Amino acid sequence: MQEKELTDRDMEIIINKCVNDEQCKELYLGLNKFTSIGVLILADTLNNNQQLESLSLYDNQVCNNGVYFLAKVFRTNAQ
Repeated sequence: MQEKELTDRDMEIIINKCVNDEQCKELYLGLNKFTSIGVLILADTLNNNQQLESLSLYDNQVCNNGVYFLAKVFRTNAQ
């Protein structure tokens, strides 16, 4: 789902389809318009998720807060 002009509003749909239903191992969301809000929604869903092995969010507007949310959930999942 790269370069699709996706925004934070689309994150719930992505989560339901790719993370919950299909339990994707890879999720490529680069070149979209996600912010730390969309990443927070995604991070909340990924808590205790052991299926996702690869996540790409390059060229979005994630900012430091988004990186923090992801780092926190990945650290928790690794324990």
